[in-house]
This record gives sequence, C-alpha cells and structure tokens, in this order.
Amino acid sequence: MDITNAKVVNDKVMELKTAVIYHCAAYTAVDNAEDVAKDLNWQVNEDGTRNVAEVAKKVGAKMVYISTGLKSIFETAFKRHSEPRLPSTAQINH
Repeated sequence: MDITNAKVVNDKVMELKTAVIYHCAAYTAVDNAEDVAKDLNWQVNEDGTRNVAEVAKKVGAKMVYISTGLKSIFETAFKRHSEPRLPSTAQINH
C-alpha cells in the first residue's frame, strides 16, 4: 500500500475497519535519505506516517508505530522545514 497517498490509506483502513494499525513502513535506504532521495524519504517517513496517523484517529484505531530511531532521518526533516511537521502523539492518541 502506498502510504504517501492519503486516499489509498483512508480507503484501505475504512475497508478493513481495524482496531489497531501497525505502521512499520519506512524509507530505509539511509545512505540516500539525506541527499539523493531526500524528498522521497520525507514523503514516506513523514507524510506517509501522518496519513496513517490521521486515518487511525478518524476511525478510532490505535496506531503502533515502529521506527528505526535513526536520528539522521529526523534531523533531515527538521532541516528541511522551518517548523517540523511531525505528528504529535498528543494530537493522535486520546
């Protein structure tokens, strides 16, 4: 499933009507994440994660987010935007 496409994510979650979403999709080519594929890295790891989180909130599903925790990927996100757009767990989980 293409998590960078909000409609695809929304449609699939609505179809499955799941109570828990395990989100472990990620851009994993770390060597390219900060230069060659910076935009793709951002689309998958940030925009895609937001898409999953937003639909989970919409349907009342719990979201389990599994991450590599690689600091460099998130440092790239903060450098790219003056204000980070990472989802706030306070906004997602009630």
